[in-house]
Amino acid sequence: MFNRQRKTVTTSTVQGPSSSSSAVTRTIITSSSSHSQFFKDHFKTTQNAKESSLSERLDQLTIKQPRNAPCEKNTVTPKKTSTLPSTAVETDYEFQSDCLNAHNEYRRRHGVGPLKLNPTLNDFAQNWANTIASKRQMQHSSERKYGENIYWSCGKSVDGKAPVDSWYDEIKLYNYKNASFSSGTGHFTQVVWKNTTDLGVGVARIGNEAYVVASYYPPGNYSGEFSKNVFPPK
Repeated sequence: MFNRQRKTVTTSTVQGPSSSSSAVTRTIITSSSSHSQFFKDHFKTTQNAKESSLSERLDQLTIKQPRNAPCEKNTVTPKKTSTLPSTAVETDYEFQSDCLNAHNEYRRRHGVGPLKLNPTLNDFAQNWANTIASKRQMQHSSERKYGENIYWSCGKSVDGKAPVDSWYDEIKLYNYKNASFSSGTGHFTQVVWKNTTDLGVGVARIGNEAYVVASYYPPGNYSGEFSKNVFPPK
């Protein structure tokens, strides 16, 4: 979940400070053979339309975790461990499907189109979920061409709907009359961002903790574009 700004420049290089946050989403892996070609075609179309745009991430992130998580005093930066996350070699397809369905149910309420799971995004999200789980540290990836929400839970079983419910709950703080980015609503706005079409989900479990990563393309939360992408529920 980032705030992004568009600028007219002579380069397509993406720049911006690295950011950290906690919330993790796991991705679904369906097919790997079409990953490269899909994004070559997808990025080519986007580049033609926005070849002079620059995205910047601002270091305005929040930590999302469930209430009353009885895990090491609710810390989101537990001590490091060498234990590999349980999803390092296994994809949780049910979790991914539940996460996708939860996204699309909320998007339907806001009158925007459904997301579809993308193999490349699924791979990316799962790899990052595994990375932060192995470190037991909640932080965003340095990849700037995707949007990202992350989530952490401890002490109870977590399904694919729970992270999305937590992110969407920020709607209570969103001001439609002053549509703009806020660190307290950025997860919600990415979930319902109209122009986002593809989703990747990853979940890594280690002990009684779950690290969830959701990756989005095209990314949302662009400054000046909230009124065109975030609509009140119907």
